[in-house]
Amino acid sequence: MKALILNIAFFTRLPLAKFAPYTDERYQKSIKWFPYVGLIIGLITALPNIMIELTGVQNMPYVYIALLNIVIYLGVSGGIHLDGFSDTLDGLLSGRTGERLFEIMKDSRMGAFGTIGLCLYFLTLYTFLQDISLYAIILMPYIGKVCASFVAGLSKYPDGKEGMGRWFLEINTPLTSIIHIFIALALVAYFLSLQGSIALGICLLMSLWTRAWVIGKLKGVTGDPIGFIVESTHLIFIVILQILVKLS
Repeated sequence: MKALILNIAFFTRLPLAKFAPYTDERYQKSIKWFPYVGLIIGLITALPNIMIELTGVQNMPYVYIALLNIVIYLGVSGGIHLDGFSDTLDGLLSGRTGERLFEIMKDSRMGAFGTIGLCLYFLTLYTFLQDISLYAIILMPYIGKVCASFVAGLSKYPDGKEGMGRWFLEINTPLTSIIHIFIALALVAYFLSLQGSIALGICLLMSLWTRAWVIGKLKGVTGDPIGFIVESTHLIFIVILQILVKLS
């Protein structure tokens, strides 16, 4: 239980750290809970939608709700993976290789590609969160973390490099990847039917494509690309889901 609490405290802004103080061993044990912390983030993100469902309010503009969803998501998650999202774009789109690529990704300053990427990310998120299923909002952060865990279980950290991301990749295995995927497929199929299952399948394919792109550049996967996969795949999930729902 303390491992779960630590993972929640580590990957959200919820004030739970005092209930499970950080140790390396506890953090490593907590990694298996990483995808399911996404469900907690999703439930909190969807609070405006849940309140509307409970109160029966009909005239609340979707644009306001979508903005609230984004603000709450950032507030509860702390935007922890957005740094990896922007750093990965800055690094992989820079055209550099080797140590210079790692230096760009470690630089605390955000470059042009990261800035453009974040602008497009929030514009797309704001657009596709409007008039979307309550369950899609709840599952959105979970899907991103499932895809990241899926890639981690199939990848290795670059030789000669160190970082907390190494533990994430070492503890996730092909077996944990399969388990996470089967659970995610069951949840998505139950709550979002065929459209959700297709959207999840596309996210997994995009995760594998991203993995191949990153390995081609870095000779492995580090923490920043894991963050990139979290944010990019949950964005792809709601985009594909919305398109499929509108077409059906």
